[in-house]
Amino acid sequence: THCQCILDTAINANFEEIQNFLLHFWQGMPEHLLPLLDNPVIVDVICASDQILYKVLTDVLIPATMQEMPENLLADIRNCAKHWEHWTASALENLPDGMAER
Repeated sequence: THCQCILDTAINANFEEIQNFLLHFWQGMPEHLLPLLDNPVIVDVICASDQILYKVLTDVLIPATMQEMPENLLADIRNCAKHWEHWTASALENLPDGMAER
């Protein structure tokens, strides 16, 4: 559901909300689940899911055909891409090191 929420939000061009979804998901993780994030297999599954999400986002937001795109939408996509790494790093603060390193 987390990946679907991010994808839906991007499709609706509500890029500022993506940061909120990232923070809510990672910082809202129940304490009893945090030890799972030290397990390399779990971390690998999360990384694979993230890679699929990034690929789909890229395919959706940057179409293969060069079609006309409103300038403000293009600026919003660029802004989202520019801040993505910072948003993710902020969301992963205070989580097990193995998760934040990947």
